[in-house]
Amino acid sequence: MPRKKERIDEDLELWRAYKEEGDRSALERIVEKYTPLVVQIAYSVYKNVPKSVSVDDLISSGNLGLMDAIEKYDPSKGVKFKSYAQNRIRGAILDELREVDWMSRTARKRVKEVQRAYTELERKLGRPATDEEVAQYLGISLRELRKRLEELNMVYLLSTSDVIYSTSEGEILREETIASSEYDPQRSAIKDSLHEELKKALAKLPENERLVIYLHHVEGLPHKHIAKVLGVSDSRVSQLYSKGLSRLRGYLEEFYSVWAQGEI
Repeated sequence: MPRKKERIDEDLELWRAYKEEGDRSALERIVEKYTPLVVQIAYSVYKNVPKSVSVDDLISSGNLGLMDAIEKYDPSKGVKFKSYAQNRIRGAILDELREVDWMSRTARKRVKEVQRAYTELERKLGRPATDEEVAQYLGISLRELRKRLEELNMVYLLSTSDVIYSTSEGEILREETIASSEYDPQRSAIKDSLHEELKKALAKLPENERLVIYLHHVEGLPHKHIAKVLGVSDSRVSQLYSKGLSRLRGYLEEFYSVWAQGEI
């Protein structure tokens, strides 16, 4: 316990030295301490992007995000810097990817067709659609469907409107992440409404898809670790993840529409 307190005191002293005195050596120590976090996040994103993307470019963008986080971080707000920095770093990396036209117009169309197929079929059937049913509906092979599901992984990675974060209670919700301790009644109401809708939507998912989403977003496991837990391949986990998020998107389509119009 004393060692932990010493580390906290040391961190506070570093931030005080840099923020109040402009101590460049303190800045260098902060950057050195959190650079491994940049590399970790960059590689976690890199495994889900096309091979044409350079991990070095992602790390460079992440470093810019780290510097932005350091400059804007306010220790007095009581938010842990690591939590704040993770979002800034990841955001900077995803911004870099959005500037690269990695997906052709045809590929984007294919992805939207898959999303629409899951939504329309499940409304028609009143239950989760199978891979075979979706492939038949689209007039494509199962192999082609799985290829499109892999493309969906990248879409969800870059889509800020479909990011799902875990709560301290171990449940799942989507919300903006800001480094602020201020209470916003309207934002809180939106979060509560979405929380309930997501619980209902998650309950409708096939068990394997629900488990993959839970393990990834709540337990924080990467896809390769989930594959070991479930005894399946990495690609199978990616397919389950993409299908699960596609179904969630369909279930929550009406809620998102109302929310986006500011009616909730």
